[in-house]
Amino acid sequence: MIDQALSQLEVPQPSEAVAVGGSAASLRRLAGSRLDAEAFRRSLRLLAGEPARVIARRFELDIERVRLLPAGLLILQAAAERFAAPLRVGIGGIREGLLLEVAGG
Repeated sequence: MIDQALSQLEVPQPSEAVAVGGSAASLRRLAGSRLDAEAFRRSLRLLAGEPARVIARRFELDIERVRLLPAGLLILQAAAERFAAPLRVGIGGIREGLLLEVAGG
């Protein structure tokens, strides 16, 4: 389903892409700041192998965020595959990126 939704998009092939937002920030705690194929595999294995409350406590995340994280991970993984580049988890969020874009920086 994710691949089907993204298949309609024409995307550039950058050497690096930046991920921001809640799922990216949470994944940073599980996998670090570089989200590549191995980081996605490790994180999904962890999320599937432990109860949400255990992961929430271990990584200091809200339990609801942990419950939603597998879906966010799969979307970010599909985006990385479309870009054909690993994702670097950025500081900030979509609002900050939009402000930088509008400001020309």
